[in-house]
Amino acid sequence: MRYTADWAAFRKVNNVDLLDAFIEYKRRFNNHDAYDSVFLDAKKYVACKQLSDAFAVPFYYIQEWEDKIGIVQPNIRDCIRSKVSVRRSLRRDDTDDTYLFIHIPIQRFDFYKR
Repeated sequence: MRYTADWAAFRKVNNVDLLDAFIEYKRRFNNHDAYDSVFLDAKKYVACKQLSDAFAVPFYYIQEWEDKIGIVQPNIRDCIRSKVSVRRSLRRDDTDDTYLFIHIPIQRFDFYKR
């Protein structure tokens, strides 16, 4: 089953779990500076952003590379000013299984050591 986001993050306040954020996570097997942008499925962005707006919590995209971990809050400017591409899924045999991607500039990420 495909979910809207990988995680719903909660924070405990006065012994009550409160929704704190929605998080999407990806792992790439190259260094963080191998490319000038990171791609994210446009449908995934729209669904996660709608969900986070509806609950008034942030949507975070976490990207793990070989050398660093990056965190960003994608926003509409990332979509409007994005390079947009269409890519085929490498995990399926269906040649019509394609996705529209937005590209988030690498400079938008906050980086942390692995």
